[in-house]
Amino acid sequence: PLGQYGRILEYMREAEALARELGDRRRLGRVLADMGARLRNVGDHEGALAASRQARDIARELGDATLQIEATYRLAQAHFAVGDLSQATALFLEAVHALAPENIARRAALPIFFAAWPRAWLGLALSHLGRFTEALEHACEAIRIAEGADHPHTLMEVNGALGGVGLER
Repeated sequence: PLGQYGRILEYMREAEALARELGDRRRLGRVLADMGARLRNVGDHEGALAASRQARDIARELGDATLQIEATYRLAQAHFAVGDLSQATALFLEAVHALAPENIARRAALPIFFAAWPRAWLGLALSHLGRFTEALEHACEAIRIAEGADHPHTLMEVNGALGGVGLER
C-alpha cells in the first residue's frame, strides 16, 4: 500500500537466497510467486514472468495446489502486462477453475477473497479481447465474492476491474 516496492524486493531477494541456501523449495516457491507480482509492479515484466514460471514449476514439482494457483495467477498477470492477452486469459481461466467452489479442498490455504482476484483480471483480459459479455460476467462474480469476503483491498481491486471492463466496452 505504501508503494515501497524497491524495499520489498530487497527483502524478497534476501528471502529467496535463504530459501535456496536451506533447500526449502516450498518457501522458495512462495517467495518467487510474490516476487513475480512485485516485479510486475515495478515494470520488470521479464523478471515477473521468470519468477512466476519458477514458482509454478516448483508448485508442480511439490504437488502444492495452493502455490500452483497463486503462481498461475501471478504468471497470468505478467502475461497481461506484456500484452499477451491470449496466454493471460488461459492462465486466468485456469486459476478461476481451480478456485471454483467444487475445488474448495485445493484452495483451503488461500483466503476466500483470493478467488475474486483472477476473476477480476480475467474480466479485464476478456474486455481487451472484445469479449464483453464474458468479461462483465467474471467482473460481476468477482464483485460478489469480494463483497461476501468484505475485504477492502479486494473490493477496491474488483471495482476497478469492473470499471475497466466498462471503459473498454
